[in-house]
Amino acid sequence: MGVLLATIILLPTLMFYLGWSSSLTLGSALAAVVILLLAATRALPKIGGHTFTPEAFTLFVVVAVMLHMLGASMVSPVDLGRAFASLLPMVVILLGGVAFGRFLAASRDSVVHGAAWGCFLLMCTLATLPLLGIEPSVALTPGAYDKPVFPFTEPSHMALTFIPLLMYCCASSTGARRWGALLLGAMVAGALQNLTMVVGWVLVFLICVRGFALPVVAIVLALLISQLDLSYYLDRLDFSGEVQNLSNAVYLQGWQLIDESLTNSGNWGLGFQQLGVQGSETPASQLIYALTGGNYSNLLDGGFTFAKLVSEFGWLGQILMVLYLVQAWKAVRWLRSSANGSPAKSRSLLFANSVTASYLIELFIRGTGYFTGTAILLIGSLWLITGQRTEQTRRQTRAWI
Repeated sequence: MGVLLATIILLPTLMFYLGWSSSLTLGSALAAVVILLLAATRALPKIGGHTFTPEAFTLFVVVAVMLHMLGASMVSPVDLGRAFASLLPMVVILLGGVAFGRFLAASRDSVVHGAAWGCFLLMCTLATLPLLGIEPSVALTPGAYDKPVFPFTEPSHMALTFIPLLMYCCASSTGARRWGALLLGAMVAGALQNLTMVVGWVLVFLICVRGFALPVVAIVLALLISQLDLSYYLDRLDFSGEVQNLSNAVYLQGWQLIDESLTNSGNWGLGFQQLGVQGSETPASQLIYALTGGNYSNLLDGGFTFAKLVSEFGWLGQILMVLYLVQAWKAVRWLRSSANGSPAKSRSLLFANSVTASYLIELFIRGTGYFTGTAILLIGSLWLITGQRTEQTRRQTRAWI
């Protein structure tokens, strides 16, 4: 499980870092293929409670996406070639994600626990490389990326995979071990000086710290922070327009793209993989073009996944967001209960809920598109959680009848 989890986390970004792929899609699809090949060699248990088999579920998603694309093509121009080219990785990642959920269900608690902690410590180690001046430059020109953290091209990409691990390690621990994990997370966030990492750490802190300690630690942190130079973070939180920061502009662009896309498509959405294909006239996009010297940044991925999903799927994307937020709220409550005196009965469920809650960061703060390692983790986690919850409900209903 440890090697499998490390593969999902590192393979997509490694191929991107080395310049073998222009996005995380190829590496994520290969990671999913690895999962499927391993699943084919083992007799994994089915996760009860689901109406559809994994294959039927995948077919349903593909048909729904293409029907929505057909409707989008009647509203505005679409790039069918781009959409169809993305179907294969979507199918592979959906199937791979479900297979990962089955691996989680089949793994012993000690195996899941060791894998999560091992990957967490590995990520902490990787975070020290920039401090040591180490930037592996195999297959690329040194300095090609602004603030790389091998094998991540930027700290925010690392944050998206680091936060779920930190969440699990804190929620599954007590006492000194929990505070040690939180301290390591704070040190990583401070060393990398990345707002996405900081927001993710705060989310973990609010969920996992016990009620009586929460205000005390918050006051201590506030006193410590007051002595630090916060100009980097304050610039990224200034949306007044007076600070022309690329990160701010990208985030504003995401929200403006939602408004532009829904307006132009009559709330239907642009269609699968169509965000940014036809360009954009939003003020933030024009500012980004000026700041980067003639390039549009994050136009295709929206900057955060919520922007891409709602822009492309309109009302359907909004429904999916509501369904996810319901699951995320349940995951937050479940983690909060587990971290505050009600030990989790299953490490697999604890990990799945950690992934589900942490995906809020990728959804609303910083995203990299649909096809990522974290998408595989999320699909597997949701498959495990919803399946077991539905099966439990069915058993309770049968017992009541």
